[in-house]
Amino acid sequence: MKDHPLADAFAAVLVSFIKWSGLRLLLPGFEELSQRGGKIRVITTSYMGASDAEAIEWLARLANTTVRVSFATERTRLHAKAHSFHRNTGFSTACIGSANMSHAAMTSGLEWNLKVTAQDLPHIMEKFVAEFETY
Repeated sequence: MKDHPLADAFAAVLVSFIKWSGLRLLLPGFEELSQRGGKIRVITTSYMGASDAEAIEWLARLANTTVRVSFATERTRLHAKAHSFHRNTGFSTACIGSANMSHAAMTSGLEWNLKVTAQDLPHIMEKFVAEFETY
C-alpha cells in the first residue's frame, strides 16, 4: 500500500460534534483513506453530550486513525470546525467554517464554510495545521 498516492496523505478533522448522520456521509472516504495507509486525526468534544459515542468509537477503530475527545468543557469550549486534507500532490485543501459533522450541517443547514487550497492560500493552510497541532 505504500506505493498508493493516499499512503502518505492524511486528514485532520476538528469539530465540536460528531453525529452518525454526518459520519455516514464521510464513511467511504474515511474507509478508503485508512485502508490505503493514509492517516486520519480527529479532535472533538463531549460538550453538551451532542456527539454520538458510537460514531466516535467507529472512527477510533479505523486503522491509522487517532481520535482525541476534549472533556474539559468547563474551562475550554472547543467550538472550531475545520477539515483538512493533505495530499503529496501539493493540492491540499481545507474547509473551515461553522459545520459540525452532522447530516443537517453538511447538507441542508445554513452553515458558512470556506474552501482553502494550498495552491491559492498556503499561509492559511499552514496556520490551520499549526493551530490543529496545539489542540
